[in-house]
Amino acid sequence: MSIKSITVTALLLLSGPRLYLTAATDAITHAPAWTVELHAVELSQLDESGFGATLELSAIANQNATLRAVVFDQVTVNGIPIRVNSLQGPIKLREGLPVEGLSSIETRLNFRELTSFDPLREIIRNGKAKVHTTARAQLQLNLFEKLAIFTGGAWVVSDIDQEVRVDLPGGPFGQAAAMAALSAAEPVWVWGQAGQEWRRNRSALAVEASKGMAGSLVAIETSYALVSKQGETQNVQSWTTGFLIGGGKILAPAEAVEPWLFDSSVARALGEHQVKVLPKLTEISASLTTAEQANLPRVSVRNGSLKILELREETDRAIAPESRRIYPIRFRANGRNVVVLESAAWKDAGAGVKTAQPLAEVWQPAAVYKIRREDGQTTPTLWLTQARKESGSFRLKDPLDATAFGSPVWIGGGVAGMLQTEDSAAEVSSILKAPQ
Repeated sequence: MSIKSITVTALLLLSGPRLYLTAATDAITHAPAWTVELHAVELSQLDESGFGATLELSAIANQNATLRAVVFDQVTVNGIPIRVNSLQGPIKLREGLPVEGLSSIETRLNFRELTSFDPLREIIRNGKAKVHTTARAQLQLNLFEKLAIFTGGAWVVSDIDQEVRVDLPGGPFGQAAAMAALSAAEPVWVWGQAGQEWRRNRSALAVEASKGMAGSLVAIETSYALVSKQGETQNVQSWTTGFLIGGGKILAPAEAVEPWLFDSSVARALGEHQVKVLPKLTEISASLTTAEQANLPRVSVRNGSLKILELREETDRAIAPESRRIYPIRFRANGRNVVVLESAAWKDAGAGVKTAQPLAEVWQPAAVYKIRREDGQTTPTLWLTQARKESGSFRLKDPLDATAFGSPVWIGGGVAGMLQTEDSAAEVSSILKAPQ
C-alpha cells in the first residue's frame, strides 16, 4: 500500500443514546471502531454547597484502534455548566472487548456557580436532563498515517445533545430529599450572591485591579461573510476582548482574527468546501472602552489604522466523517491562541497593563476585567473570583461566559492571564516571551 493510498477517517456520530467513533484505512471496513453508551447522570453528595455528578458510560470495541485522548468541552446538564476532566490515553480498543476507563466520569458543581436553582429543580422533578457537550477524540496514528495527512494527530469533533435518565440518592424518597436539600441550600446561595456583589464593589482587590487595569480594555468586533456553493451569503459577527500592552499594541485571542476556525461547525463546512470565507468582506475593528479615551478613534484593519502585528498559528486537524476530508480547526485553550494587533493612532493611549508572574499553585484572589455589551454600548466591569496555576495556565474557580474571552486576569498585583475559555486563562508572561 502506498502512502498516497492511505486514507485515515474517523466518525463521531450520535444515534439515539449511542456515540460512534470509527477509524479505518482503505484496507478496513467502515464499521464503528467502538460504541459508547451514556446511560444516566447520577447525582450524589447533595448538600448546601453543591452536588456531585457521575456520567455513567459503557463501551465495547468493534475493532482495534488507539485513542490518545477524549476531551469534553462546554459540558452542560440542563444548561448548567460543569467541568469534566479529559480522558487521557492511550485508550486501547480491542475488538469485542469492553473499553477500560470509560465506566464513569465524575465531576462536581458548586451552587455558587449557578445563576438560578430552576434548572436543578426541573432535573429533580422530571428525573431526566439534557446533556450537551462538544466531544473531541484524538486518534493515535502510525507513521504512515501521519505522513498521509501531514500531521502528528487527528481530532474528531462533534456536538452532542442527548436526553438521559437522572438517578438520585435515596431510592423512592430521593426526590423529596433532593428538593429539601435545595430548599436548605438556596438561602445560603442567595446570601453568597449578595456577598459576591459586595466583594466585587468593595474589596481591596477590586480597587487595586480596577486601578491597575483602567483604560486598558479594547472591544474587538470581527465580521466576515460565508458563501455557500449555491451562492448564498451569510454575514457573521463575533466579539472578543483585548487589552493594551503599550506602544499602541493590543494582546487578544487569535479568535479575534480568524473566528471561523474556532467554530467546529463552520470549520468543518469550510473543510468540506460547503462554504468559503470571502476575504474582501472580512473586517476587524477595535475601540477603547472608557470615557477618558473617547477622543481616540475607532480603528480597523480595512482602513489600515489597525494592523495584525503577530498571529500565532497552530492548527489541529479534524476529520469530516462523510467526505473523509481532513480540515484545520483551532481550540481555545492553547498557548498559541494569541494575536498581537497594533494601531499607530493609539501609541499614546498609555503604557498598557502591568504584568505579574504568580508562581504558587494554590487558589489566589483574582479579578477579571471584562466588557459588558448592552444596547450597542461597552462598559468595563470587574468580576472577582479565585484562580490557581495549572500546567502553565490559570484555572478560574468561577466560570464566565464567552463574552469575556480575551479579558485580562489580575492576580498577585498585575495581569497574569488572558482569558481563553470560560474558566481558563493563558499565562501572559509566557505569551509575551514566546518567539514569533
